[in-house]
This record gives sequence, C-alpha cells and structure tokens, in this order.
Amino acid sequence: MVFKKAFDILKKKEMQQTSIQAAWICHIAQKEIDKVFKSADIFVFSFKEGNLNLKVENSIIAGEVRYQSDELKNNINQQLKKELVKRIRTKVG
Repeated sequence: MVFKKAFDILKKKEMQQTSIQAAWICHIAQKEIDKVFKSADIFVFSFKEGNLNLKVENSIIAGEVRYQSDELKNNINQQLKKELVKRIRTKVG
C-alpha cells in the first residue's frame, strides 16, 4: 500500500513536469514562429509526443507553414537544444 502511494505521487510529479515542459516548448515555438511569420495569425496551441500543433488563420498560411516546417522545426529544436519537435501540424480555424 505504501509503495502504491509513493508510485502515484511520483507519477503525478512526472505528469506535472511533462505539462510544464510542453508549455515551455510551446512558448519557445511561438517566439520562433513570430520571428518568421511577422504578420500572420499563427498560434501554438499544444505540444504532445513530438507533435507541435498550430492554429492558423487560413489555408494559405497553413500551406506556407507546411512549406517552411523543416526550417521551423530545426530552428525550434536548436533553441531547445534537443530534438523534441518531430512534426508540425496545422489546423485552420
């Protein structure tokens, strides 16, 4: 019983750390995206399992993000000093 409680506490701390890391990755990614796309409305809304999810204004911007996704990924990972972002996904809306 004691071990189960200790495991649950560790699991919660691990989950919190993951949430904080995801928020930090989103923040770094948003700063990098704002540098590249100065006038476009592009918002980072989540990061999970290597996927950086962006919300874009329209399909034209989504196409431009897809076109520059490799460069963006490299720049973001360079800022993070680890290869955490594996894929950039866009959602129009």
